[in-house]
Order: sequence, then structure tokens, then C-alpha cells
Amino acid sequence: MIVMTDRVQCWNYTASFHYTHGSRRVSMQITLSARRDYDSPPTVPPDAIGVFTRIIAAGSEIDLLELYGLVPTFIAGDLTEINGLFKASNCYANGVINQFQWP
Repeated sequence: MIVMTDRVQCWNYTASFHYTHGSRRVSMQITLSARRDYDSPPTVPPDAIGVFTRIIAAGSEIDLLELYGLVPTFIAGDLTEINGLFKASNCYANGVINQFQWP
């Protein structure tokens, strides 16, 4: 069942996101739902990405970037905290963050 959904958007910058909640067993994903390039031809190719960077699960901090690189989805038990980045370079981008919980 979906227990959390949120939207993050950027226009040529990087935004961070952070969520905390009680302990849950979840699967999380961030997806790019829209991207709009600038009207004029870009000197730098447009780029958009959303990733999770750090979580706290079972009381332990886990640096996802260091362990796995760019992580757009993960599964964790006893999850209490989530951090991530959403970046749009030379464009507008909109992303959707979903959290699914199972018993």
C-alpha cells in the first residue's frame, strides 16, 4: 500500500529532500515525471536525475551514494529517515517520490 507520495521540482538547480517517520518496512522510488528543456538551444545538454543519498534503517545510517552509487529505488526494513537529491541542469524537471509499505 502507498503510505507516502510527494513531488519535487527544480528549474536549473538542485533540491534536497528529507523525510522522517516511525519505523516502517518499505520500498521507495523516485521517478522523473516531466522534463521541459529551455526554448533556445542549450550550450550544455539538459539533464535531470533524482536519487536517494542516505537512509537510517534499524538504527544504522547507510550512505547509499558511497555503497551503491546513484540509487532511484531501494527496499529497507525498520526505515525511519530518508535523504535525497533531485537535480535539473539546463531544464525544468518534476519528480514523484513514492513509499510503499508491507506488513
